[in-house]
Amino acid sequence: MEKSELSTRDRMCSVAGGMAGLLVDREIPSRLIPFRGEFPLLNMIEAIRFREAIRSTMWIEDLLPKFLYAAAEGSRMARLGARISTLSVEKRIKERRF
Repeated sequence: MEKSELSTRDRMCSVAGGMAGLLVDREIPSRLIPFRGEFPLLNMIEAIRFREAIRSTMWIEDLLPKFLYAAAEGSRMARLGARISTLSVEKRIKERRF
């Protein structure tokens, strides 16, 4: 991932890591979106270290490669989930219809 792909705000650990922090250790990251890949992104111990790293690091590109991947993918999944939830509320689509 290159710096130009993300806005300055999205490159901050507090933003990307904060969104990803809720998803990095989940077996199933979303009930609505069937994400592909291996989950959880980080095991329980790595997730604790990830959360410590995002508190002490300013930019996501300064994280360890595994944590950078978790921050980028986790924040992407969080954004997608939020967009789907917002869209379903706007369109009055019930979750059971997914």
